[in-house]
Amino acid sequence: MTVSKVGKKLRLPSRAVYFLIGEKDGAEEPFLRSCGQVRHMGVMRPLVDPDEVENFSSKYRKLIEIVDYKSRNLPRVREELRSKGIFPVWDSGDVGAEIYRISDL
Repeated sequence: MTVSKVGKKLRLPSRAVYFLIGEKDGAEEPFLRSCGQVRHMGVMRPLVDPDEVENFSSKYRKLIEIVDYKSRNLPRVREELRSKGIFPVWDSGDVGAEIYRISDL
């Protein structure tokens, strides 16, 4: 899958997808593993295996998806999570979204 298609599937900006391709977990594996490249406008761009996208979406959720699920407003849910000691996995400035581990919820 192209970076833009991964972004649409995960509801993330392209810069977040690039971040997740480059960011490594505790086992030094990328959160989204690239499986090749495609040339787009003269620049080689990474491709992501669709199974990797499904694996990621089964482990992580954006705050807005948690709010949709709980039918509450964003600031209130954010504060409830913080009061329970649950924080985003990455700085939202790096990713462009607040992403939480499902297992933490």
